[in-house]
Amino acid sequence: MSGLRLPAIVLEFVAQQLIKPVPLQRTGWRDIWQSIKAKGWADIPMMEALFEAFDDRLYKMNLIELAKALELPLEYVFYRPRYKRSEPSGTIHMSAVNVAGLAIYLEHFGFNMLVQPLVNDLLPAIRRLQQLTVAELCIYQYASDRQRTRFLLRSAQQSTPPSHPDEEKRLHTPNGYCVQITTNDSRTQKIEISGPKWKLPKPKVEVNCDICGTSYFSGDPDEEGGHRRYHKQILSVLQPKPERRLLADNAGPSIIRITANSPLWMHQAIYDRARAFKREMGFDFVQWTLTKNLRDRDANADGYLFISPEGTIEGACSFRSEAKENTICWSLDWVWIRPEKRRQGIVESHWPRFLATYGDFWVEHPISDAMMSFLLEHASHQQRIAMEIHASEGIDGR
Repeated sequence: MSGLRLPAIVLEFVAQQLIKPVPLQRTGWRDIWQSIKAKGWADIPMMEALFEAFDDRLYKMNLIELAKALELPLEYVFYRPRYKRSEPSGTIHMSAVNVAGLAIYLEHFGFNMLVQPLVNDLLPAIRRLQQLTVAELCIYQYASDRQRTRFLLRSAQQSTPPSHPDEEKRLHTPNGYCVQITTNDSRTQKIEISGPKWKLPKPKVEVNCDICGTSYFSGDPDEEGGHRRYHKQILSVLQPKPERRLLADNAGPSIIRITANSPLWMHQAIYDRARAFKREMGFDFVQWTLTKNLRDRDANADGYLFISPEGTIEGACSFRSEAKENTICWSLDWVWIRPEKRRQGIVESHWPRFLATYGDFWVEHPISDAMMSFLLEHASHQQRIAMEIHASEGIDGR
């Protein structure tokens, strides 16, 4: 349920008008709307004429106060002066988009508005936008929200404690809206308005996904959709399918070196594994640069993809070079193997190649317990000495 606070005079007007019989719509609304759409703006008299043509019960509705309560902006619009030094004259106007947004709200409140033609005229341009105002959002969601909303309208003014029990009046409008008006001491306290297709929403329950580690609320389409996309992305790394491009191009190699000149899809593959490593270790950033521009790629980084005979990517690692005293020194930034394939000798089988290519490279800290156990068994003599010096300096290597 959406709650809104309206000025007391507007709330009282809405209650009184909803009780009245619904009049027939006038035929002149189309010309008025075409004029508003062409200009892009409508002054207050033009807005009143349009809404009264839709529903005569809106005669003398305080549109300015209603627009302010709904956060639909009104602006001073000036006629362009003939001479630059002339004093311009302006009046309060509302944009065509906001006029349509206000009409949608009035329909949600139970008034007999003809909104669909307004939406049809404005929606194509709104679909191209990435960021939406309140009115643009109303127009964008109109098809899914129409007759499915529920509003609770209350007075924005503080009222004195009532001296009598509340009185409730229920009614159904000809267009199917259910209205419940609560009064006390002849003053309207609140109005509940439910569309004919409104249904009690499913309760939102927080769900923690054990696979991707995401928390989301079930019953929320946006959160559920976001989780599905992220979950699919995580599964593509944890439970990868054979990569046809690897089999076609390399006849099923066991390892592939990734440099700055490698194809973008390979950079994406190693980036996804670097992100999995970051998530698992709780680090703050991903230790691989992903960009389409070759010039922006990290020329000091070498990456490797570990490939199964079937062509699935089982993991990845990354080395980085650094110049020290006119010497190029290499370090192992990170290594990540998907959980199902760990402790199966994947890194061990390529360790001699890494030592031959990068020498006695440094292993970046912190080091996981599993990696520490591996290094104690497979590290070179110089690597062991470096690890002992590092530990003797009182730096926690784990």
